[in-house]
Amino acid sequence: MSGNATSKDRSIDIFCDEGNNNTNTDDDDDDDDDDKDHPNNNLIETLFARGKVCAKSGRFAELVTRVVPPALRISRSVADLERCKMLCMSSVMTRHRRRSDEKEIDDEKEISARESLLKMFLLLLLQQEEQREKEKEEKKKKKKKTLSGRLLEEGGYWFRLSEDVLRYAKDRVDLGRAMEKKKKKKKSHHHSRDGSEEEEEEQAVHAKMFDDVFTPSMLNVMRKQFADVASPFWTQHDYFNPEKKRQFFSYVHDVTVDGGEDTRSRFSNTMDVVIEYAKRVAGRAFPRVLTEATRAEWWCHNRAHCEGHQMHFDSDDEGINGLRHPICSVVVFISANGETTTGTAKGEENEKDDDEENASKRRKQTDSRRERFVGGPTLVTTQRDGDQKNTNFNEIRGYLAYPKTNRCVVFDGELLHGVVPGRGLNAFADSNIEGNSASPLPTRTTLMIAFWDKIEVRGSFGSIGSARAFPTFEQVKDEKAHWRHLFNFDDDDHNDDGVNGGGIRDRNDIEKRAMRAPEMLPIPIEKVWHPLNDAAKEMTSLPNYDKCFQGF
Repeated sequence: MSGNATSKDRSIDIFCDEGNNNTNTDDDDDDDDDDKDHPNNNLIETLFARGKVCAKSGRFAELVTRVVPPALRISRSVADLERCKMLCMSSVMTRHRRRSDEKEIDDEKEISARESLLKMFLLLLLQQEEQREKEKEEKKKKKKKTLSGRLLEEGGYWFRLSEDVLRYAKDRVDLGRAMEKKKKKKKSHHHSRDGSEEEEEEQAVHAKMFDDVFTPSMLNVMRKQFADVASPFWTQHDYFNPEKKRQFFSYVHDVTVDGGEDTRSRFSNTMDVVIEYAKRVAGRAFPRVLTEATRAEWWCHNRAHCEGHQMHFDSDDEGINGLRHPICSVVVFISANGETTTGTAKGEENEKDDDEENASKRRKQTDSRRERFVGGPTLVTTQRDGDQKNTNFNEIRGYLAYPKTNRCVVFDGELLHGVVPGRGLNAFADSNIEGNSASPLPTRTTLMIAFWDKIEVRGSFGSIGSARAFPTFEQVKDEKAHWRHLFNFDDDDHNDDGVNGGGIRDRNDIEKRAMRAPEMLPIPIEKVWHPLNDAAKEMTSLPNYDKCFQGF
């Protein structure tokens, strides 16, 4: 994308002029000594200073890996987000320049990095456009395109995720309980956006959502395993290593049960218990998982508020040698409402695992913790693999499953889905987490479990990749899998509910709890994709993947 000298110089000057009002920031106030000494401010100021150097010299690869993403992750003000956007803008408006003292730059790497920065800039622009509604209306009257519209066109995109997706509403996390909606249906007929009869039938086919699935103690076990960014599980898998590209990895468990076997003797680790919970809940949406599933594949993500996940199909071995899909997949929200990384969420300290009265009160609470969430919603579409010739791309609908701790989202394993990047600031950016305003911001921690009729276990012990065998108890002494200790039962540690090992371990009790988890209605999306030109509006088949802008 070309740009003249005037626009190039202006974009850098806007960002580099720390006193310019266009940045909407007061971080450089010399009188605010407290802010200058703030650990978080020192770090983000260092990143921005480094970013200005990179922007001036055209070092886009460094911007996209070492500057903009970490700055977005720790942003605590609108001013911080604006400065991140201006850094990305420098890649859009500035031609590549080499310093005389710089070694030859890998052009392909820099071009790729520039494209990534363009996507980041467009995403920030699109998600914040509600702040410029008057400007948009004026341009519509004059039949002029917005900046985002021009950039999308020049980028060769035919579609982008709709505004209902990218700029998802933040005033609710569901449409209420499914049973309550069914009762209301008898009194009134059609509500196109609020759970009509037609939409509820589709939800039963595509996706269902359940709250309060796990006992509080079982949830705490998962938090200690996955919500803490310093957990051995993450460090041993190099998940947060900035020097390495994040690699997908997953583990496989056998979920077949012999009919005559004691219901409590099958579980050999805490993940076996978690999978049983998920299987029982999944059975409420897709009953055949209870009879046909033989193995469960699981993986986990711990993401900052601003991070999303591209639209994709769950598939065996990441789609190598063709796509084959699971019966269904389950998303478990381990932490999403600002919980601490090493313990119980506020308000859960004294809850009994099997106390239905407490669980009912908890669901009726409307405290602010429930209204605030980290990260964007999971988007499940009605688009199936193999529908390229039979699907009108302009008619693809979807459902937004918002982050909520202890929520399980179950969906058909053949459906296209992803995670929308968090919009705006982390909801807890203005909070003193654990009494320390400099502590890391809460993250969105999710566990994904896919149930298969059959799947091949791959790789050698200790290797990182898809569908690896879960290490056995005897293998945990090997240093390659010392994270496996996190999943051992601690039979000497009894919780206040009298159950050891972090929660219920009896299959019958797990089934009872799964059956009483309330079903909640996700937010329906009438149109997932927004066409960007007249030809796109007339398309009746699916376009190429790279023609659809997702923002990441």
